[in-house]
Amino acid sequence: MSFLLQAILGFFSFFVPKRKNLIVLGSTDGRLFNGNPKAFYTWLNQHQPGIRAVWSTRNPEIYEFLKQRGMPVVRPLSFKGFFILLRARYSVIEKSSLDVSYTRSITGRFDYVQTNHGTPLKKVGDDAFQIIKNPFLDNLARKFKLYSKLRYKYVVSKSKVESRTLLSAFGNKNIIVTGYPRNDLFFDEKLRFFDYKKSLNLDSYKKILLYAPTYRDNYPEVKPFSEKIRDLDRYLRDNHFILLVKKHPLEKALVLPGGLTHIRDISGQVDDLNELLPHIDILITDYSSSFFDFVLTGKPVIYYPYDYEEYLKKCRGMYYDYFKELPGPFARSESELLRLIKNSDIWQKNSEYLKKYQAFAGKFNAFNDGNSSERLFKVLFSELYK
Repeated sequence: MSFLLQAILGFFSFFVPKRKNLIVLGSTDGRLFNGNPKAFYTWLNQHQPGIRAVWSTRNPEIYEFLKQRGMPVVRPLSFKGFFILLRARYSVIEKSSLDVSYTRSITGRFDYVQTNHGTPLKKVGDDAFQIIKNPFLDNLARKFKLYSKLRYKYVVSKSKVESRTLLSAFGNKNIIVTGYPRNDLFFDEKLRFFDYKKSLNLDSYKKILLYAPTYRDNYPEVKPFSEKIRDLDRYLRDNHFILLVKKHPLEKALVLPGGLTHIRDISGQVDDLNELLPHIDILITDYSSSFFDFVLTGKPVIYYPYDYEEYLKKCRGMYYDYFKELPGPFARSESELLRLIKNSDIWQKNSEYLKKYQAFAGKFNAFNDGNSSERLFKVLFSELYK
């Protein structure tokens, strides 16, 4: 049935006329309301009334959430959803066509705008497949590279450095450096849907720290902390700080010890990390791409690669030399992490650190102005802009 439906839609896509001002957007396989597509969707509905921007989701809660706010939304597996997909001039995604439709296969006359899940630190796309020498995966990688060349109308980038990485991963030369729309909300509160500081009751804390690790592909169990974390918990309590833990949407194996008072897992309460980041004083992460965005705030990042060697062996490899490219500081153990948190007011003011930090932020972010959605709009609808 799925194959037949795909064939029918693919056939009609060559005959159904496109509507020049219609655009459909979605993210995370149609399950969540987040990422670059969400930010661009929000900006278009606020600033470009001449553009019909429609969100596609298979999540009934998100569907009702947007419908109650009078914002355009469809279900992908519906007649209206199929019609919007066929008529849309662009389909804006962050992963695959499943973000806006019913399948990961990209077929027919559809112009996809790939906005990316994040700036690649880990190998992605064709580069990730090449890490594992397997005939089946190599063949799959070639197919992936072929359809990305043919079907991505544009690939969104934040910098020239990232563009080189995306070219290697996707083999698609239609790369545009506009910045990520999701980072516009660092500069404009009107683009935010949720007040996480209020909903998470964070006002009473002097400092808010966030641990946002990446997903580990081949780990049966993820243990960034041992019983030593109770020393950190006591320090946070005594100083009226809090450490929030936001797991990757795919992460199921990360384990936290019980009985902690000032270390809280908020993974189930926060879908869009970028809406939380403006409220964070210190970001703690490992190999997640979140720090590429967070440095636009000018706030400090602590890198916690406690399993660096094991991660490289089990997972996909990296595009950059982790300890040379990133500005630091690095904590390889819980004791080092606690020390860096205690001394954060000192090292974050160090002139050498600030120099590295600013150079890194500028290298991976061509823009720091909150106008990425506008730049993307100008590319996609250049004739309307003129």
